[in-house]
Amino acid sequence: MVNIVKKWKDLKNYAIHAPQAVHAYQSTEEKDKAQVRVLVGKYGFVKEYTLTDPELSEIMVFCDRNGFLDVSGMIADDRFFQ
Repeated sequence: MVNIVKKWKDLKNYAIHAPQAVHAYQSTEEKDKAQVRVLVGKYGFVKEYTLTDPELSEIMVFCDRNGFLDVSGMIADDRFFQ
């Protein structure tokens, strides 16, 4: 289970102080909007943005610079190796 954090800055601060936790993110775009999901250990952040929102850019840069895994999709465990 992932505990959802309301504010990006709170999760960002946690990520800085929790280097041993799993760090991953996923972004999806549709038309002029993007949704970003960021996971740090058992805490997550989910929000939809316009593509020009500066907070979206901040999140993407932070995740890239800090070596977060870039998740492209999901597959059920029992279907991964077919």
